[in-house]
Amino acid sequence: MHPVKIKRLRFADLLLTLLLGACAESGPIEKALSSDTPAVSKVMANLAQHEVQILFTEVIRMQDGRTVFQDDEFGMKDARYHYPASTVKLPVALLALEKLQEDDRIDRYTRFTVMGEPTGSSFTNELIELFVVSNNQAYNRLFEFLGKDEINQRLSVKGLPARISHRLSIPDSDVLTTRVMRFSGTSADPVLIGPIENSPIESVSLSDLNKGVAYIENGEKINAPFDFSEKNSLPLRSLHGVMKRLMFPENFTAEQ
Repeated sequence: MHPVKIKRLRFADLLLTLLLGACAESGPIEKALSSDTPAVSKVMANLAQHEVQILFTEVIRMQDGRTVFQDDEFGMKDARYHYPASTVKLPVALLALEKLQEDDRIDRYTRFTVMGEPTGSSFTNELIELFVVSNNQAYNRLFEFLGKDEINQRLSVKGLPARISHRLSIPDSDVLTTRVMRFSGTSADPVLIGPIENSPIESVSLSDLNKGVAYIENGEKINAPFDFSEKNSLPLRSLHGVMKRLMFPENFTAEQ
Protein backbone atom coordinates (compact mmCIF):
# COMPACT_ATOMS: atom_id res chain seq x y z
CA MET A 1 0.00 0.00 0.00
CA HIS A 2 1.17 3.51 -0.75
CA PRO A 3 2.68 5.21 2.36
CA VAL A 4 0.36 8.21 1.98
CA LYS A 5 -2.65 5.90 2.12
CA ILE A 6 -1.24 4.21 5.22
CA LYS A 7 -0.92 7.58 6.97
CA ARG A 8 -4.48 8.47 6.03
CA LEU A 9 -5.75 5.17 7.36
CA ARG A 10 -3.87 5.64 10.61
CA PHE A 11 -5.33 9.12 11.04
CA ALA A 12 -8.84 7.80 10.32
CA ASP A 13 -8.41 4.88 12.74
CA LEU A 14 -7.04 7.17 15.43
CA LEU A 15 -9.85 9.67 14.96
CA LEU A 16 -12.49 6.93 15.17
CA THR A 17 -10.97 5.71 18.43
CA LEU A 18 -11.04 9.23 19.86
CA LEU A 19 -14.63 9.75 18.69
CA LEU A 20 -15.84 6.55 20.31
CA GLY A 21 -14.15 7.56 23.53
CA ALA A 22 -15.85 10.95 23.45
CA CYS A 23 -19.41 9.78 22.82
CA ALA A 24 -20.45 10.13 26.44
CA GLU A 25 -20.01 13.90 26.26
CA SER A 26 -21.46 16.55 23.98
CA GLY A 27 -19.63 17.39 20.78
CA PRO A 28 -17.62 14.18 20.28
CA ILE A 29 -15.89 15.46 17.14
CA GLU A 30 -14.74 18.70 18.76
CA LYS A 31 -13.43 16.78 21.75
CA ALA A 32 -11.59 14.28 19.55
CA LEU A 33 -10.02 17.00 17.41
CA SER A 34 -8.78 18.87 20.48
CA SER A 35 -6.49 15.95 21.22
CA ASP A 36 -2.79 16.75 21.45
CA THR A 37 -1.98 13.55 19.54
CA PRO A 38 0.59 14.57 16.86
CA ALA A 39 -1.33 12.99 13.96
CA VAL A 40 -4.43 14.99 14.86
CA SER A 41 -2.59 18.22 15.67
CA LYS A 42 -0.76 18.14 12.34
CA VAL A 43 -4.02 17.96 10.38
CA MET A 44 -5.77 20.54 12.54
CA ALA A 45 -2.92 22.99 11.96
CA ASN A 46 -3.77 23.10 8.26
CA LEU A 47 -7.45 22.32 7.80
CA ALA A 48 -7.72 24.07 4.43
CA GLN A 49 -4.99 21.97 2.86
CA HIS A 50 -6.49 18.72 4.13
CA GLU A 51 -10.09 19.74 3.30
CA VAL A 52 -11.30 18.02 6.47
CA GLN A 53 -14.97 17.06 6.56
CA ILE A 54 -16.30 14.76 9.28
CA LEU A 55 -19.72 13.28 9.91
CA PHE A 56 -20.23 11.17 13.01
CA THR A 57 -23.42 9.48 14.14
CA GLU A 58 -24.02 8.03 17.58
CA VAL A 59 -26.65 5.30 17.40
CA ILE A 60 -28.95 5.41 20.41
CA ARG A 61 -31.18 2.43 21.22
CA MET A 62 -34.33 3.59 22.97
CA GLN A 63 -36.19 1.50 25.55
CA ASP A 64 -39.19 1.24 23.24
CA GLY A 65 -37.02 -0.43 20.58
CA ARG A 66 -36.56 2.61 18.36
CA THR A 67 -33.18 3.58 16.96
CA VAL A 68 -32.33 7.28 17.16
CA PHE A 69 -29.45 9.01 15.40
CA GLN A 70 -27.49 11.75 17.15
CA ASP A 71 -25.39 13.43 14.49
CA ASP A 72 -22.31 15.56 14.91
CA GLU A 73 -20.32 17.19 12.13
CA PHE A 74 -17.20 19.23 11.51
CA GLY A 75 -16.11 21.24 8.49
CA MET A 76 -19.04 20.13 6.35
CA LYS A 77 -19.34 22.17 3.17
CA ASP A 78 -21.95 20.58 0.97
CA ALA A 79 -21.23 23.04 -1.84
CA ARG A 80 -17.54 22.06 -2.01
CA TYR A 81 -16.43 19.22 -4.26
CA HIS A 82 -14.44 16.27 -3.04
CA TYR A 83 -13.51 13.26 -5.16
CA PRO A 84 -15.22 10.14 -3.76
CA ALA A 85 -12.78 7.64 -5.32
CA SER A 86 -13.74 4.03 -4.50
CA THR A 87 -16.50 4.96 -2.07
CA VAL A 88 -18.84 5.15 -5.10
CA LYS A 89 -18.69 1.36 -5.22
CA LEU A 90 -20.94 0.93 -2.18
CA PRO A 91 -24.07 2.73 -3.46
CA VAL A 92 -23.64 1.29 -6.96
CA ALA A 93 -23.42 -2.24 -5.54
CA LEU A 94 -26.55 -1.71 -3.45
CA LEU A 95 -28.45 -0.27 -6.41
CA ALA A 96 -27.42 -3.22 -8.59
CA LEU A 97 -28.86 -5.60 -5.98
CA GLU A 98 -32.03 -3.51 -5.85
CA LYS A 99 -32.41 -3.71 -9.64
CA LEU A 100 -31.77 -7.47 -9.57
CA GLN A 101 -34.63 -7.91 -7.10
CA GLU A 102 -36.97 -6.19 -9.54
CA ASP A 103 -36.21 -8.63 -12.39
CA ASP A 104 -37.47 -12.18 -11.82
CA ARG A 105 -35.53 -13.48 -14.84
CA ILE A 106 -32.13 -13.17 -13.18
CA ASP A 107 -30.56 -13.07 -9.72
CA ARG A 108 -27.14 -12.55 -8.19
CA TYR A 109 -26.11 -16.14 -9.03
CA THR A 110 -27.03 -15.91 -12.73
CA ARG A 111 -24.02 -16.18 -15.01
CA PHE A 112 -23.46 -13.29 -17.39
CA THR A 113 -20.94 -12.00 -19.88
CA VAL A 114 -20.27 -8.39 -20.83
CA MET A 115 -19.82 -7.68 -24.53
CA GLY A 116 -16.13 -7.64 -25.38
CA GLU A 117 -15.02 -9.64 -22.35
CA PRO A 118 -13.74 -13.23 -22.82
CA THR A 119 -15.04 -14.73 -19.58
CA GLY A 120 -18.29 -14.66 -17.65
CA SER A 121 -19.12 -13.98 -14.03
CA SER A 122 -22.04 -13.52 -11.64
CA PHE A 123 -23.06 -10.66 -9.39
CA THR A 124 -22.12 -12.75 -6.37
CA ASN A 125 -18.56 -13.03 -7.66
CA GLU A 126 -18.42 -9.37 -8.61
CA LEU A 127 -19.65 -8.21 -5.20
CA ILE A 128 -17.04 -10.35 -3.46
CA GLU A 129 -14.33 -8.87 -5.68
CA LEU A 130 -15.65 -5.37 -5.10
CA PHE A 131 -15.85 -5.48 -1.32
CA VAL A 132 -12.87 -7.73 -0.55
CA VAL A 133 -10.23 -6.20 -2.82
CA SER A 134 -12.04 -3.08 -4.14
CA ASN A 135 -11.85 -4.42 -7.70
CA ASN A 136 -12.45 -1.62 -10.20
CA GLN A 137 -13.56 -3.96 -12.99
CA ALA A 138 -16.24 -5.41 -10.72
CA TYR A 139 -17.56 -1.89 -10.18
CA ASN A 140 -17.44 -1.25 -13.92
CA ARG A 141 -19.63 -4.29 -14.64
CA LEU A 142 -22.22 -3.06 -12.16
CA PHE A 143 -22.02 0.34 -13.85
CA GLU A 144 -22.75 -1.33 -17.22
CA PHE A 145 -25.77 -3.06 -15.67
CA LEU A 146 -27.27 0.17 -14.38
CA GLY A 147 -25.98 3.01 -16.51
CA LYS A 148 -25.18 6.39 -15.00
CA ASP A 149 -28.65 7.89 -15.47
CA GLU A 150 -30.37 5.09 -13.57
CA ILE A 151 -27.77 5.22 -10.80
CA ASN A 152 -28.34 8.93 -10.27
CA GLN A 153 -32.11 8.69 -10.61
CA ARG A 154 -32.35 5.93 -8.00
CA LEU A 155 -30.14 7.85 -5.58
CA SER A 156 -32.19 11.01 -6.10
CA VAL A 157 -35.45 9.20 -5.29
CA LYS A 158 -33.86 8.07 -2.01
CA GLY A 159 -32.95 11.65 -1.13
CA LEU A 160 -29.24 11.13 -1.80
CA PRO A 161 -27.83 13.82 -4.12
CA ALA A 162 -25.00 12.51 -6.29
CA ARG A 163 -23.63 12.65 -9.82
CA ILE A 164 -22.03 9.31 -10.71
CA SER A 165 -20.67 9.77 -14.21
CA HIS A 166 -18.00 7.23 -15.08
CA ARG A 167 -16.36 3.86 -14.70
CA LEU A 168 -13.00 3.47 -12.94
CA SER A 169 -9.44 3.01 -14.20
CA ILE A 170 -10.14 2.28 -17.87
CA PRO A 171 -9.77 4.33 -21.07
CA ASP A 172 -12.94 6.11 -22.17
CA SER A 173 -14.40 5.58 -18.71
CA ASP A 174 -17.15 8.11 -19.37
CA VAL A 175 -18.59 6.57 -22.57
CA LEU A 176 -22.33 7.22 -22.43
CA THR A 177 -23.50 3.96 -24.02
CA THR A 178 -23.24 0.86 -21.85
CA ARG A 179 -22.16 -2.51 -23.21
CA VAL A 180 -24.63 -5.34 -23.73
CA MET A 181 -24.80 -7.87 -20.89
CA ARG A 182 -25.92 -11.42 -21.73
CA PHE A 183 -27.45 -13.41 -18.87
CA SER A 184 -28.24 -17.12 -18.89
CA GLY A 185 -31.68 -16.61 -17.35
CA THR A 186 -34.27 -19.04 -16.01
CA SER A 187 -35.65 -19.72 -19.50
CA ALA A 188 -33.91 -21.30 -22.47
CA ASP A 189 -33.41 -17.90 -24.09
CA PRO A 190 -30.66 -15.62 -22.79
CA VAL A 191 -31.58 -12.32 -21.15
CA LEU A 192 -29.98 -9.32 -22.83
CA ILE A 193 -29.64 -6.03 -20.97
CA GLY A 194 -28.37 -2.98 -22.79
CA PRO A 195 -27.03 -1.12 -24.53
CA ILE A 196 -28.29 1.75 -22.38
CA GLU A 197 -28.04 5.24 -23.85
CA ASN A 198 -27.28 7.80 -21.15
CA SER A 199 -27.55 11.57 -21.20
CA PRO A 200 -24.45 13.78 -21.57
CA ILE A 201 -22.50 14.48 -18.38
CA GLU A 202 -23.45 17.79 -16.80
CA SER A 203 -21.02 19.71 -14.64
CA VAL A 204 -21.93 19.90 -10.97
CA SER A 205 -22.57 23.27 -9.32
CA LEU A 206 -19.87 22.94 -6.69
CA SER A 207 -16.81 24.92 -5.72
CA ASP A 208 -13.20 23.68 -5.76
CA LEU A 209 -13.59 21.56 -8.90
CA ASN A 210 -9.94 22.15 -9.82
CA LYS A 211 -7.57 20.37 -7.45
CA GLY A 212 -3.86 19.76 -7.10
CA VAL A 213 -0.93 21.32 -8.92
CA ALA A 214 -0.20 18.66 -11.56
CA TYR A 215 -1.43 15.35 -12.98
CA ILE A 216 -0.36 12.61 -15.41
CA GLU A 217 -2.12 12.27 -18.76
CA ASN A 218 -1.02 9.75 -21.41
CA GLY A 219 2.27 9.35 -19.58
CA GLU A 220 2.98 13.07 -19.55
CA LYS A 221 3.02 15.37 -16.54
CA ILE A 222 0.64 18.31 -16.89
CA ASN A 223 1.60 21.19 -14.60
CA ALA A 224 -1.89 22.44 -13.87
CA PRO A 225 -4.71 21.61 -11.46
CA PHE A 226 -6.92 18.70 -12.52
CA ASP A 227 -10.48 19.52 -13.59
CA PHE A 228 -13.00 17.32 -11.72
CA SER A 229 -16.10 18.97 -13.18
CA GLU A 230 -17.15 15.78 -15.00
CA LYS A 231 -15.82 13.27 -12.48
CA ASN A 232 -17.89 11.28 -10.00
CA SER A 233 -19.47 13.38 -7.28
CA LEU A 234 -20.78 11.75 -4.10
CA PRO A 235 -21.06 14.24 -1.23
CA LEU A 236 -20.02 12.95 2.17
CA ARG A 237 -23.54 13.59 3.50
CA SER A 238 -25.01 11.38 0.76
CA LEU A 239 -22.49 8.61 1.46
CA HIS A 240 -23.31 8.85 5.16
CA GLY A 241 -26.98 8.55 4.24
CA VAL A 242 -26.25 5.38 2.28
CA MET A 243 -24.61 3.85 5.35
CA LYS A 244 -27.57 4.77 7.56
CA ARG A 245 -30.05 3.23 5.12
CA LEU A 246 -27.96 0.08 4.80
CA MET A 247 -27.50 -0.49 8.52
CA PHE A 248 -30.85 0.84 9.80
CA PRO A 249 -33.48 0.43 7.04
CA GLU A 250 -36.27 0.56 9.61
CA ASN A 251 -35.54 4.28 10.12
CA PHE A 252 -36.43 5.10 6.52
CA THR A 253 -39.41 4.77 4.22
CA ALA A 254 -39.55 2.01 1.60
CA GLU A 255 -38.88 4.60 -1.10
CA GLN A 256 -35.79 5.88 0.69
